[in-house]
Amino acid sequence: MPFRQSWSGHLIAGTLTAIGIVIALALSRLFLPHQVNFFALLLIVVLSTVAVEFFSAHVDRWDQRRWHHPSPGGWIPPLCRIVFFAGVYFLVTLGLTWNSRQALICGGVATAVAIIEVFGIREWKTGLTTAEEREATLKAKKMLEEIAIEARIERREKARRKEAERRKRLGLPEDTSPIITVKRGGFEFRPHRVNFIPPRAEPDAAERPDDQPDDRSDEGPQEGQN
Repeated sequence: MPFRQSWSGHLIAGTLTAIGIVIALALSRLFLPHQVNFFALLLIVVLSTVAVEFFSAHVDRWDQRRWHHPSPGGWIPPLCRIVFFAGVYFLVTLGLTWNSRQALICGGVATAVAIIEVFGIREWKTGLTTAEEREATLKAKKMLEEIAIEARIERREKARRKEAERRKRLGLPEDTSPIITVKRGGFEFRPHRVNFIPPRAEPDAAERPDDQPDDRSDEGPQEGQN
């Protein structure tokens, strides 16, 4: 996987953690001696998230190449991630505020949220292989297709019942058009105009018309006849 794609995935997943850190820092202002305003906290979180996910993506790629596995697990990436949160938030806050107390507060809150994240999603556990991920993706895709087909069938059935009730209320004859079934996915629908023509059976030899010439009449004269 290219590094840019890996880093983008980390940024998307890290956004949830960043939201939790913003909420935790905002609440900590009620109990801790904060001097940083809310917009400065947002800037700290944004810059720190970009840096943390950049370093985390590098560690994950190194671990994947080491074990030849897309999600090898282990304690090295989670511990490095916690260290990144603590160090990056401390340095970014210190660089923007030049206040070591504020830097310690922001770094401590970010580290606590990072520990909750690591133990919440259990980052140390080994994930699926590439083949297993592909199989799981195909199963999920098939399940979604089946759900979509069932929803369409249900909508069609509701529309058919509603149409039947309307025809009954108006005194119209019942719709006797056949139900057409599409083999793929089992999707069913009832068109409004269908002319059903049954297949015509081929006539048997016993039912052959009399005026049809016999093939044997075309044969030449039999032996012994002039």
